[in-house]
Amino acid sequence: MNNNMKICKKIFKVSISLAAIAAISKIYYDLKYYDLTVGIFYIEFDKRDIVLISKKSLMFVARSNESNNIVIDKMQELGWEFIDIYGRGLLFVKNGEEIVLFKKEFFARYSIYEIEGNSNLKEEFRKKSE
Repeated sequence: MNNNMKICKKIFKVSISLAAIAAISKIYYDLKYYDLTVGIFYIEFDKRDIVLISKKSLMFVARSNESNNIVIDKMQELGWEFIDIYGRGLLFVKNGEEIVLFKKEFFARYSIYEIEGNSNLKEEFRKKSE
């Protein structure tokens, strides 16, 4: 019985280690996860609705429940008009310029939105988030 217990503990430790390595690998590979972790910290402990997590490529995180509404409100604060949901993205327009915020689900609890290449919008978010 003692050997079986040791084997079970060892299997459990190895399983937990492999799961942690897989999760960290996925996190590190898929997004800028240090920034994402900080953003999630602010959502959980500072009770923010939405957090800018990357200024290089415009990326922010929100809770998954009602996250589209939060993002739409934030974009409207910046003067962008919501047009439609386009696949996994939200389509906005301002002064004839269209942008799509692409959405990824993260652990079914958070939504990550990203826009690449729009430096004017990035500057607007930087000013509003400081």
